[in-house]
Amino acid sequence: MSEAHFVKNYVAHIFPEMVKLPAFILILFILSFQTGDQSSDNSRDIRVKYTLTYQRFADSKEVRTVNTVLIQNKNVSLFTFESLLRLNAIQKEHAITEGEALGLTAPFNFLISKEGDNLTYYEVLGNEHYTFKEKVPTNWKLIGQDTLIDGYSCKKGTIAYGGRIWNAYYAPDIPTSLGPYKFSGLPGLILRIADSENKFVFSASEVITGEFPIDETYEKYFVPDRGTRVFKVQPNEFYKIRKQYSQLSLNEQIRRLNNDHGAKVDVSMQGLNGETFDANKPPRVRNFIEL
Repeated sequence: MSEAHFVKNYVAHIFPEMVKLPAFILILFILSFQTGDQSSDNSRDIRVKYTLTYQRFADSKEVRTVNTVLIQNKNVSLFTFESLLRLNAIQKEHAITEGEALGLTAPFNFLISKEGDNLTYYEVLGNEHYTFKEKVPTNWKLIGQDTLIDGYSCKKGTIAYGGRIWNAYYAPDIPTSLGPYKFSGLPGLILRIADSENKFVFSASEVITGEFPIDETYEKYFVPDRGTRVFKVQPNEFYKIRKQYSQLSLNEQIRRLNNDHGAKVDVSMQGLNGETFDANKPPRVRNFIEL
């Protein structure tokens, strides 16, 4: 017995009145019965782990690595550091301890959510929480160049963003337009993207599907601090504030943290060999994704 004939008999047995319907309606019902279970795979979430390789300081070629994660569900996508996702999960179970907080620090305390062509950026500087909205950069130039990455046939796209030129390799066989950090808009998942000087390189190390809920209370991805102040700013304003903050000495940062209490703190540090650290010394110039 053919599958269609079996379904027709099944329909006649369960819904005897339906056999009296016009043939084209009955066919539509049978088709929906046959394909109904296949739609669940298309609605599954996707989770991509990216290894970020970066040069932390402008005066050094020392390279560091850290794991970042992109999660996409049907409503929104989230990009942040793996440690901040773990921090969020722990805080759902119990109050975060000081040791856990110190062990789950990220080199940059930021998180990005995207909905359509818009993104919302969150970052914590000291005890100040900043957030702003901007359009997703999508002015890609597509290049006819094929590259094989982790078994996927990828194509290349370039984009100018944040004062840098970025080269991306995306997989058309993975039907999502997303990528790491703020990047999206290509006809396939970005598996690798780097700036032209390789200061920042995002490389996908894992792509899995399943159910990955996103906590939309985004402040809960950071270490809780009752003294944290939240500021809604414009992107250019935030970048100026972050640059100023990155140029503060350790003592200046501590004074800023305790500004509400009027504290005047001076820190002195001594190494194991007796060498001293000048907490008033200006810090080294850091690299940021946006110049």
